[in-house]
Amino acid sequence: MANDEGKSLLPILGAAAVGAAVGAAVALLLAPKSGAEMREDVKKFAGEAKGKAEDFFKHTVADTARQIKEQVQEQFGESEAGDDSEASEEA
Repeated sequence: MANDEGKSLLPILGAAAVGAAVGAAVALLLAPKSGAEMREDVKKFAGEAKGKAEDFFKHTVADTARQIKEQVQEQFGESEAGDDSEASEEA
């Protein structure tokens, strides 16, 4: 059941991150600055957002892959994987 809780939390965290990014972008665009300053701020913000998004998705993919691997191992057991290697050694 703990896996169900983690899966329902992921969309909430993703939505919160998107909301924070949109809010920060709006704040940047509404701030009274010159065009050059604004472009530099937007460029910096975009770079930071990209890095955070990459980190978030790397961790999400790694966690999901680990969970799938654990579920497959629980479902099929590690002993069956060992049976395949023994069969290839006999051939």
